[in-house]
Amino acid sequence: MGLSSDARALQVIGYLHGNQQMDPKIFTEKEISHMGDVRDLYQKIIIILSISALIVVISGYYLYKSSKKQFYDSLKYASIATLSIAIFFAIASLFFNSTFEVFHKIFFKGDSWLFSPQEILPVIFPEQFFFDSFATIFITILIASMVCLLFSWYETIKKRKRT
Repeated sequence: MGLSSDARALQVIGYLHGNQQMDPKIFTEKEISHMGDVRDLYQKIIIILSISALIVVISGYYLYKSSKKQFYDSLKYASIATLSIAIFFAIASLFFNSTFEVFHKIFFKGDSWLFSPQEILPVIFPEQFFFDSFATIFITILIASMVCLLFSWYETIKKRKRT
């Protein structure tokens, strides 16, 4: 089939979201198998993030209602912990190739993630795609953590001035 790289990438993304199948006329058996593993991991991450977000929102609501001071303290400490994790990932990004390899060795079977240049996946999702995705996630986490940290400090300072 003469699909463009963008159309092929959209097919892969649709597959990750469970909306369509990978076309065996376009992708090799190894690519389809790897993307099945990726989809399984992706779905588990979505479930974990959804449950975590729900727990954080519910816990935050009850904590805020019971003790605003504890809420802002918890927000501050959670922000600092998240910033620490973000710093770890920033350091890991300095060694992106090694980090990418270790990630794949941990989460995927054997060498199922290694592809030849003739296969489609490395063409539509080159290494730069993964580095850019990594950087986007890192920057988003960094900004969100900084905003929460600044907000907790602002509320703490504001409360001190009132007392």
